[in-house]
Amino acid sequence: AGRTLIDHLLVFENYPLEDRVENMMSGDTVGFTIELKDIFEQTNYDLTVVVLPGEQIKIRLNYNENVYRPEIMKAVAVHLDTILQHMVVNPGIVIPAVDMMPAAE
Repeated sequence: AGRTLIDHLLVFENYPLEDRVENMMSGDTVGFTIELKDIFEQTNYDLTVVVLPGEQIKIRLNYNENVYRPEIMKAVAVHLDTILQHMVVNPGIVIPAVDMMPAAE
């Protein structure tokens, strides 16, 4: 009852912020240094999956700890990694053939 229709979010960021800052700084014409330590983004969704571009794709899971336990989210991360590994090895694989369970399970 009181739950919203959409409580999960998938974000594909198409701007490599760290690379842009490094490129801006490479000219040494600014006179100061910008250093990115941590970027904190907050949403009101119970689960947000963020895909970050770059030389290697990074995937970040942000979740509401009042809804999901950390061990559940760790299992989701392992399953997602397993799925992606299958897809890398066999890019033509069809979705029903993808096994999300790691060998240890």
